[in-house]
Amino acid sequence: MAGLPALGFPLFPTVVIVSAGATFGSLTTYFLGRGSEAIAGRFNKNGIGERIHGWFNLHEWIGITVVFLGALTLFPFEVVTFVAGFSRFPVRLYTVGCFIGKLLKFIILMLFGNALLSYFI
Repeated sequence: MAGLPALGFPLFPTVVIVSAGATFGSLTTYFLGRGSEAIAGRFNKNGIGERIHGWFNLHEWIGITVVFLGALTLFPFEVVTFVAGFSRFPVRLYTVGCFIGKLLKFIILMLFGNALLSYFI
């Protein structure tokens, strides 16, 4: 994405489209987690599934903060996405947190991508 300004693409609309696509793609993992009844039964033997569900849905702001921070960082976000679906976190809140986190991440990468690459190479 750091090369997009040189190609003449408008920055903000491009970043919004990329963020929307990444959010839409992460919904696949969310719904895989949501439909994982076999895994849920396996974890509920120990009570782990209920603890994850309770922690993630304790307050809506905790879940949306976890989703936002997971989308913002370079952490493997699929883990957070799967757990959000597994714990039946509301898809509306998940989508908002994911989109905003990915939008900020891609803006940062767009603005500082060349500097980061030249620093590490």
